[in-house]
Amino acid sequence: MKKYFKVHEYSKNMKVRVAIFNLKGKVDIWWEDLSNAKAIQERELPWDEFEKYLRDKYMSARYYNSKVKVFHELKLAKLILHEYTNKLLEILRCVPYIKDEKVKIHRYLSGLPQSFKDRIKFDEPKTLEDTILKIDYNYCYTVICHRVLAVLVTPLPHFGGLIPGPVRSDTT
Repeated sequence: MKKYFKVHEYSKNMKVRVAIFNLKGKVDIWWEDLSNAKAIQERELPWDEFEKYLRDKYMSARYYNSKVKVFHELKLAKLILHEYTNKLLEILRCVPYIKDEKVKIHRYLSGLPQSFKDRIKFDEPKTLEDTILKIDYNYCYTVICHRVLAVLVTPLPHFGGLIPGPVRSDTT
């Protein structure tokens, strides 16, 4: 919703009404029950207060603790590099106490195989963004090299048992 509100300039009270209109399923039922129980006047509800209700219900300490655990245990493993990077960046939002770029870089690299780390060891990137770009470049380079090698090493198929050879001019 925040992205939507950046584009549309609504008043804080109108933001609440638009957000409530867009609630679906269990969240909509929860809001109906809460607003009835607390006699909340939606037209007069400030945006900050509405956000606090949502955060208290759906962004509990337990939620953040589970995200922090995933953040610290995340590894490339069976993920594709882009999936790993996106997941780590998404979870990083839930770990606001990590502000130092070196710590972010270390955490990102710690989930990757040693071969990835070795390739950028001497570059010493200064930001997480730099690190991601360098890892991505090295990963793409490696994939391309493996594909080229696979093509070069692949044996040619036999043509009915005949292998093409040099053409002779002295046929008898």
